[in-house]
Amino acid sequence: MLKRSLLLVFLLALVTGGYYVYANYASGLYYMAGQYDRMMNPYGVDPDAPTPGDDDRALHQSMFIADMHADTLKWERNLLERSYFGHADLPRLAEGNVSLQGFTIVTKSPLRMPWSTNVSGRSIDTNTLLSLMQGRPAFDLRARAFYQIDRFKEAVEESRDHPGAELRLLETFDDLRQLVADRRDGDNVIGGFIGIEGGHWIGGPDAEHADVEADIQELFDAGVRMFAPSHRFDNNLSGSSEGYDRYGLTSHGMTALATAARLGMLVDVAHISPAGLRDTANLVDQPITNSHTGIRTGCEEPCRPDRNLSDDDIRYIIANDGVISVGYWPQAVGPSVWRIADVMAHIMLIADEMGVDDPSRHVAFGSDYDGSVTPMIEVSHLDVLTTIMRQREEPFSEHQIRNIAGGNTCRVLATVLPGGSPDAAEELCRELAVAEPLQPPTASTDGAPIATASLPPVTSVSDLVGRVARAQSELNHWLRAHLNAVQGEGLVGTLLVVLIGFVYGLLHSAGPGHGKIVVASYFMANPTRPGRAIALSALMAMMQATTAILVVGGLFLLANQAMVRVLDQAAAIEAIAYMLVIGLGAMMLLRGMRGAPACGQCAAGHHHHHAKDDAAHRFTMIMAIGLRPCSGALALLLFTVALGLFPTGVLATLAMGVGTAITVSVSAVAAISIRGVLRDSVARMAGGERVNRLGPVAARGLQCLAGGMIAATGALFLAVAVLKMGVL
Repeated sequence: MLKRSLLLVFLLALVTGGYYVYANYASGLYYMAGQYDRMMNPYGVDPDAPTPGDDDRALHQSMFIADMHADTLKWERNLLERSYFGHADLPRLAEGNVSLQGFTIVTKSPLRMPWSTNVSGRSIDTNTLLSLMQGRPAFDLRARAFYQIDRFKEAVEESRDHPGAELRLLETFDDLRQLVADRRDGDNVIGGFIGIEGGHWIGGPDAEHADVEADIQELFDAGVRMFAPSHRFDNNLSGSSEGYDRYGLTSHGMTALATAARLGMLVDVAHISPAGLRDTANLVDQPITNSHTGIRTGCEEPCRPDRNLSDDDIRYIIANDGVISVGYWPQAVGPSVWRIADVMAHIMLIADEMGVDDPSRHVAFGSDYDGSVTPMIEVSHLDVLTTIMRQREEPFSEHQIRNIAGGNTCRVLATVLPGGSPDAAEELCRELAVAEPLQPPTASTDGAPIATASLPPVTSVSDLVGRVARAQSELNHWLRAHLNAVQGEGLVGTLLVVLIGFVYGLLHSAGPGHGKIVVASYFMANPTRPGRAIALSALMAMMQATTAILVVGGLFLLANQAMVRVLDQAAAIEAIAYMLVIGLGAMMLLRGMRGAPACGQCAAGHHHHHAKDDAAHRFTMIMAIGLRPCSGALALLLFTVALGLFPTGVLATLAMGVGTAITVSVSAVAAISIRGVLRDSVARMAGGERVNRLGPVAARGLQCLAGGMIAATGALFLAVAVLKMGVL
């Protein structure tokens, strides 16, 4: 009878759990995809970034600002809602005063293997796994592209009845002209055009030239207005600057680009090989662009020369009256945010040497937001870039800044789009670069919390996690924005920062990360006294804080490492920590498989010969969680270093560790309580003697389940950490 009852309970639990997994399949995969997104698309921190003054912000707010490249459509986020991870969405674009945004479509992202400096199209494609997690087309590159196109169009339609800015699709010159007029009139509208980053499914041995023309026509009919033949690897249209063979345009590539130009699509030479760029410049009789790039001259680590433009590449684009859109991330421009303007100045120098009347005519913005990069400028604080151009040693003129910020992008699109022409482009876009009297800036929102009244209600665990992480992001921004205010405030200012650090630790650790999955899984499977669980949680949290202090203090201050190198080293430490997480999961899995009971599940009188195993497990967990420096602590410490407040930053980081310890301890004690409730429920049903016989079997199963979850979590985050380091 007992066995039948337990079997019935087990089957009922299995059916209930299966239904829950089925019902929450999409949200669970969304959460996994979101964690991947969050880790691959962080913002960088450069303490040397300037603070915009009133004149800087006034100029920024008066401009028509255009960005040629963002990969936001690759990720499963609502474009119309402020996201708690990633780089760009409509609310943040509006805060950055962006008038026009290029939304580019990535369909394939192979790994760069650690033993090679090249990228192969036959390597493992991370987009396949991402698409599976998102529930998107996973094995058809064309279907992936059109899925993203449809999502963008749905966002355009929805934005018309959605609070906030309207999103408008640009397909013709008249669309662009109307956008410029509406922005001038103060309308809350943001234009968007669709680009393709790599036509990997187009052309090949089995395709005819008519097939290539039909594929390009299909993209044009779907609304695509910018086309890049290649991405990071060689394909059937062209070689890539990071590919193995790096050949020029193939015959199918020439057909594709000639068709695109004839129809009214802007040709993008981003990632193309030098030979392919030269072929494109000779083939296409209209302005071309590189939508997101850096330059090889002065390319200082972690800048990667291969993915950037040589001086000869720059000359070809200028000769075509095109624009070079400069990126904001370290692999494109180098370790300093000031290098963005230096790259722009170098392009203008080459244009001047070529005899161009207005050298600023050929430079634009190309952020590569949401492109698995770490941009050093947030889109909602894009006025920092305006400030850099105004405050560098050789400042740009207002005319040059207005040209770069949006006038040049307007010109090339107005020339190329259906209905446009060079004369129409000059007439429409010339005024965007004309200096005008500046109005006082509107009140800064620095540090103001984001309004939550319009946020959708919390209806699921995923919503709750998202809301907590959203609050975490807001607090992070508020903390960094107000550090300047404590300079010169003495003890009161120090205590304020320490208090903020403590509160930040409480809320920041409630969001994703901080080892809560590992901690909860471990304590669910291994009976532990609450006091010991709290002590272990506190030790792990304080070790995280100490690791962040040592990383920043050792590398930034003592070794004089650049900010981005500090973050690279932190990513390497993260990878080691995730290896330890995998090791902890493997040890628990092995214990469960061989039948060794967890401490507390032994029969009376059993000699605890496995106590050493428990100690080893706990030590591994402490190291796995504690070695990973908290991202919030790193950001806080880097900013305090820049302001000369490093001792204050250390105190605030330790206070942050205390706040984190409290939150993680709650997770640990909750896991122990849940385990106790389950144990007592089974005991009441079955009786003590039989539980003594069946208990070890259940304990083994729980050990295996928890160990598997911990190992899988560690493997997932290790893969992302390795990608983040740029090893693959």
